[in-house]
Amino acid sequence: MTLSKILTPYFPRRIFVFETRDPCKEIGKLKTLILYALAVSYGIRIDTLVILYSTPMSILLNGFGLRHFHPQDRSLTRFLESILCKNKSYPGVHLLPPGIITGFIIGEAELLIMPKNPRTTDTYSSVFFARLAQIPPSTIVITTLKTRTSIKNSFVFELPVSANQLYFTIASNYILDLAYGSWIRRRGKIEWREPLRYHTNGTENT
Repeated sequence: MTLSKILTPYFPRRIFVFETRDPCKEIGKLKTLILYALAVSYGIRIDTLVILYSTPMSILLNGFGLRHFHPQDRSLTRFLESILCKNKSYPGVHLLPPGIITGFIIGEAELLIMPKNPRTTDTYSSVFFARLAQIPPSTIVITTLKTRTSIKNSFVFELPVSANQLYFTIASNYILDLAYGSWIRRRGKIEWREPLRYHTNGTENT
């Protein structure tokens, strides 16, 4: 498996990273996070990747490749149960060994979005601290983690540490839609949504 076969070709890529210790048991929480990360106005964000960070394998949902993903509650629950509990494979769903995550985070993210889970261990936090220090220039980082000053020439938006993951997800997509626009697949058609700042009361709003 190579990164080129997994990554969405649409830019800038948004990469959400959510920690989960037991994806099957946490479907209720993950369902909501995945819904707000990937779905918008009956469409799917094809510029977005969601990584459910776990051990020994993490799960990646690629908005560009996803099929059979519908925002209706029952449909989405069944979809996630088949992936997270029954290990079924669908287009756009990939299992990733821990080592490959570094490639996504350090080498492939233009938009990196990482909320801090309150139950996260110090070891887990320090792993991301180290990776944040190596993020390449021009990456946009939205995080509740205290970032290091060694992230130079990158754009860092720090949301309040108290922000829960759902708020964090909604706020992150709002910030990115406002500034950068987004790529959406709706009813099989791919659309480019202009940055929201150009559509406020019909006039440009910066």
